[in-house]
Amino acid sequence: MERARPRILSAGGDLLLFETRNRVLEAAGFDVIGCLRGLGAREWYAAEQFDAVVLGCFEDPGVRRSLIDDFKRRNSRVPILVVYRFDDPSETYAGADRLMESLAGPETLISTVVQMTRFPQGKPEPNDMPAANAG
Repeated sequence: MERARPRILSAGGDLLLFETRNRVLEAAGFDVIGCLRGLGAREWYAAEQFDAVVLGCFEDPGVRRSLIDDFKRRNSRVPILVVYRFDDPSETYAGADRLMESLAGPETLISTVVQMTRFPQGKPEPNDMPAANAG
């Protein structure tokens, strides 16, 4: 029986970066549920099963801090990746399982999520990947 695609809950506050990151993950074979600005993220997390969570940048850093705390309280086994900017206050990503600088690029995003989910992934073809950074 073939294993389902890894399911990722993705949330972030910057529309362009959020959409780009989600497209990169989808092109790599992940099933992505996106919640712009974190809206609905708690409800999705409580109602569905996810293999990992990816949290990007938010206008209010407290949103990310609150989501990490809530997700870990509900299920500490689901790994959380925080994609942070150089100017993000470090306390807003404490408790995350992995960290990635927003300018690290799509290859780093994919390899990090593959490691977190422990799902074997074929390497996407270069033409399948958006050219923008994953941040």
